[in-house]
Amino acid sequence: MSRLPIVLLVAALVVGYWPMLDCGFYSDDFAILQYNRGLGWGGFFDFLLFADYGDRPWAYWRPGWALAFWLIQEVAGPSPFAFHLTSLVLHVVCSLVVYWLAMTTTRSRFAALTAGMLFGLTDAHVGAVAWPCAALNVIPAAIPILLATRLAWRFALDGGAWRLGAMTLLMVASLTFKEAAYGIPLVLGATLLTARDRRDGWSRRDLQIVLTIAAQAGIVLFHYLSRNNVQGVAGGALATTVTAAVHAAGYLASHVPVSGIWMPLILAALVALVVFITGSRATRFYVLCTIAGMFPYVAMTHGERFLYFFNAPLALCLAQIVN
Repeated sequence: MSRLPIVLLVAALVVGYWPMLDCGFYSDDFAILQYNRGLGWGGFFDFLLFADYGDRPWAYWRPGWALAFWLIQEVAGPSPFAFHLTSLVLHVVCSLVVYWLAMTTTRSRFAALTAGMLFGLTDAHVGAVAWPCAALNVIPAAIPILLATRLAWRFALDGGAWRLGAMTLLMVASLTFKEAAYGIPLVLGATLLTARDRRDGWSRRDLQIVLTIAAQAGIVLFHYLSRNNVQGVAGGALATTVTAAVHAAGYLASHVPVSGIWMPLILAALVALVVFITGSRATRFYVLCTIAGMFPYVAMTHGERFLYFFNAPLALCLAQIVN
């Protein structure tokens, strides 16, 4: 009986995404296949150590993503089925991580299943799952971010300096696939606003959090400045605000019968404010993590597939409310 929610979640995901196994490649997939042809271990290590990936002008340093794409190609050849099957398996794993995290914080199988279903079956993730080039960097980046988020919360409550170290290592691992981990210092900072009781004053644990935030921010800065062909922030304050509005409004509009951009955005802000004020400490934490999950792509770029990083903590926040 205890495994029934997991079985239901996996079955729903497989049924929902099974048709994509018949799909072909799309857009950047063809360029990656071409560059991976004859890459070999020597070529991979050149990319790992020197960000050398041929003449591809927009290649960022993402060796985990390159290795995943190359290994699948080496094992199965340029078969769309193998890439889509890998994407589906990764999405199932990430959804199970969401289920597990919800279960550990709510102790409710119903709340955990709700979180897993809301995350795993939202149509906003079609681009992140069904597009191999996106799936093999978005999903492997999201899994360590979720685990790092859990470690941040546990450290704020229970201590254990090893959790901060493990969290930082998970952040670095995520950066080898995608830049979404740029929001990790914000996630750890959220613990200072939610998990810690400020009436007791500052403690050694708070100092450890602040020092770790500084170290993680240094890693983010180094990664951003040293990655191949650095691109600047996409626009100024106005462009950033508009991009944030479009993302928030698009997600809410798909669930609430309202039109336009600003009304869904206003409703989302009001709901977040009410939940933050009235919710538990864990709920407040995941409200802030939801915002942090969107931050890197609000500041740098846009695209529906990036909602993957926004919707995972949102699902965990909703699990707290359902519970």
